[in-house]
Amino acid sequence: MSSYIHYLKEHCPDCSEITIGHNQLVAQHAHSIYDALPSMVAVVDADLKYQYGNQAFLRQVGMTLNEIIGLTVKEVCWKAFAEMEADIRRVLSGEEVHFKKLLTLRNKTFMADGRLLPQICPDGNLVGYYSIVTDITNLTTTEDKLKVSENKFQAIFEESSIGIAMLNAEGKITTVNQAAANFTGYSKAELETLTFDKLVHPEDLRKSIEDFARLVNGEMDYFALEKRYLRKEGDFLWGNISMIASRDECGNLQYALAILENIHERKLAHQALKETKENLSELVQEQTQELQMINKDLEAFAYSISHDLRAPLRAISSFSALLKRALKNPTGSTAEYLDFIQTGVKNMSQMIDALLEFSRLGRSPLTKKTFDAQVLVNEIVEEFKVSFPERNIRWVVDQNLPNIDGDRTLLGMVFENLLSNAVKFTKDSSPAIIEIGTLEVAELSEVPDDIALGRGQEKKILFVRDNGVGFDEKQSEKLFKVFQRLHNYEEFEGVGIGLANCKRIIQKHNGAIWAEAEVGLGATFYMAL
Repeated sequence: MSSYIHYLKEHCPDCSEITIGHNQLVAQHAHSIYDALPSMVAVVDADLKYQYGNQAFLRQVGMTLNEIIGLTVKEVCWKAFAEMEADIRRVLSGEEVHFKKLLTLRNKTFMADGRLLPQICPDGNLVGYYSIVTDITNLTTTEDKLKVSENKFQAIFEESSIGIAMLNAEGKITTVNQAAANFTGYSKAELETLTFDKLVHPEDLRKSIEDFARLVNGEMDYFALEKRYLRKEGDFLWGNISMIASRDECGNLQYALAILENIHERKLAHQALKETKENLSELVQEQTQELQMINKDLEAFAYSISHDLRAPLRAISSFSALLKRALKNPTGSTAEYLDFIQTGVKNMSQMIDALLEFSRLGRSPLTKKTFDAQVLVNEIVEEFKVSFPERNIRWVVDQNLPNIDGDRTLLGMVFENLLSNAVKFTKDSSPAIIEIGTLEVAELSEVPDDIALGRGQEKKILFVRDNGVGFDEKQSEKLFKVFQRLHNYEEFEGVGIGLANCKRIIQKHNGAIWAEAEVGLGATFYMAL
């Protein structure tokens, strides 16, 4: 504006002072407006000398208005002049110039968006130009980041192994990736001519249309659905579709983003597993019925043992007693044979009783509750003290035995049996030492491979130890089997079923029982409950 007024004074002598004054007033108002702009504004005359610069421009070059007036562009912005020289020649020829490039003003380089506008007087003469430059570095960086983000999204969209598509409010597919095309057997171009309902299995169509309608109407912004998709080849595949709505400020659907996962193999595996479970359930029912029948047969067998076998035993016992009386105190081998008969009958009767007990334990339900093992063991030990007053037995009972969650009656039978064995097999020890205590799992030296006891399991380990005759551990597999004995009946009486009962009871409690021993040094029985 200053160069324009200067031109009027020199080349338009007929222009009145009022006109010039008016233009000066307009210039002052214009400068006030320019100073409020964030863009850099400068006025340069035809000799490339600055006539004006707004505050944004002055801050950028680090000078005052008075300092730049009369200086050339090259003197103030020497680096930018070299970068803009061609553009300046164009504007001085009367051409408007728009540019976007890197500029350097006073050692600061930035991305500039600028315009150079010719300054022309009423008579058509060009007296200079206006320079308007905006620093768009931040905007450019944001645009670059957005472009990078868009490129990443496009790469993910195209390279994703999961099908992705965009649908409009009518359900038409507008954009789709290659994974979705592979899933349906159509090309991308073919899919972009279809609406989604053309791809849905008829049996799943109603639900699909209802959910999409609710999405479009704003009743929901997301839904997921497993359904079958019809492929171009005529077969179908199971897919899991997740649909997400994108809306404008008014809530209208702009597009729906569909994410399609191929779950066909998983669905078939699930169906096969379901069928297997159903078949297994039927098999379990059949086996349960068979087991119930077997249990009934066992009960009948136990009844037969209890009644049918006892009758001949009683007959043998009675007739042998009658024979002994008839012979009037027989001696020698005759008396010995009759004693053998009586002993055999007694042993057979005990074995029948033991077998019945073993059978009964297998069918007995557990009545589980938490009880104090200390109290139970003390009661049993006191009973043994009363029963064997003549024996020199030192009882070592840990007074911190734990509480146990189990059937008190059945576990009482276990302790009674183990302590009874300890008393029996220490008959030649003086004193006999019988110890009952507890251990932590970490304190166990070793655990047999066939004992299901993990080192991290929170099981209570109880033990019964004695200093009796012990046994050879090579024969330990016989310990817990029915009617298996490691010692002769003449040495230690018993029918060989007590430890089998113990094992059955412990297993019913999901526990474990095992033993360690040395011949002549005693035995230790462990229970994990």
